[in-house]
Amino acid sequence: MDPDDDSIHRYIVLHYRFDPSRNERRNVAVAAFDTQAEFFAELAARQIELTDLKSHGRAEPQELLSGAVKPAGYAEEQSKRDRGHGRARGGRVRKRKRAL
Repeated sequence: MDPDDDSIHRYIVLHYRFDPSRNERRNVAVAAFDTQAEFFAELAARQIELTDLKSHGRAEPQELLSGAVKPAGYAEEQSKRDRGHGRARGGRVRKRKRAL
């Protein structure tokens, strides 16, 4: 399942780690599910794996797993909300002209 598919309710597993493509640590979507049971099973399995990697020095101590729930239409709603608060696409704040 695609974590960015805004047409369905989805449970997303996030891995906080270094992202070489952006040269920063951030939450990276690693899996997505349409049922809560699958989400929790995957989260538990990945947590065991991450704990093992950390204990063998193959993962950084800062790495962690978390999750997010995004209902259908979430991205569209966020986009509308951003436009309503003076934000342009990409999250940048538009400068407003000063009144004289």
